Amino acid sequence: MQIDFDSTVERTTLLPPWLDPKQRRLYKKVFEMGEYVAQRVREYWPEEPVCQAATAFVNRGGQLALSAFGLLKLYRIWEAPLLIRVLFEHATQFEYLMQKPSERAQQYLDFAHIAKYMQMRAIVENPTGPISTYVAASPLRPESEKRNKGEYDRVRGKFQNRRGKTWDSWYGMTVRDLAEAVGREGEYKYWYKMGSAHAHGDPFAAARGATFQSMGGAILFAAGCVYYCRILQPSTSSMVLPAEYDEVFKAVGRDFS
Repeated sequence: MQIDFDSTVERTTLLPPWLDPKQRRLYKKVFEMGEYVAQRVREYWPEEPVCQAATAFVNRGGQLALSAFGLLKLYRIWEAPLLIRVLFEHATQFEYLMQKPSERAQQYLDFAHIAKYMQMRAIVENPTGPISTYVAASPLRPESEKRNKGEYDRVRGKFQNRRGKTWDSWYGMTVRDLAEAVGREGEYKYWYKMGSAHAHGDPFAAARGATFQSMGGAILFAAGCVYYCRILQPSTSSMVLPAEYDEVFKAVGRDFS
């Protein structure tokens, strides 16, 4: 039994356990393994920028998995497919990056300058609320814009097509093409498209949310474990993992096959 005490809205909710014994063991081992990997990325991938990129993916994977499982824990799973979609995309990006880690890690990190510049331009050119108006009027804006523009100009040539249009992502292709590049097109058609339906108001998404609720979230729990492990696994290719963590990868694969 779970007791959800929320003093803010003065409400206490009693909920049944959200994991069965088998799922509980897997949950604990997956996150133990996540901590183990996160603490050893630099040891096994000392080369920069690979270490920085791998650390970013591993840490972000843990955050996303915990967020998805937080919804399952509170039986608010209707929009958990959105987070599974994000986990899938992160796992697929990292799998692609680690095919050529030295080359693609720098590309991944450099694209941050493109995204930062474009986002800041969108804010200052379209101030529609108190935050964007404050940023647009900030006395620090000229120096910040100059710095951001300099970094943008330095790297933008890496992220342009033949017509000079800037890429929308660091990998320069659609998510479907990215999934094809790492052999995940089938999963893209199911998990990514399903998450997109939830994001974009597909009329079938509400019905599916009710179906997941009735199933107790088991399939979403399995998917969350799979894609978090899929983010961890490329980082472990040079690691000698304890046998118990090798078994986690095998168990997750069996549960999702």
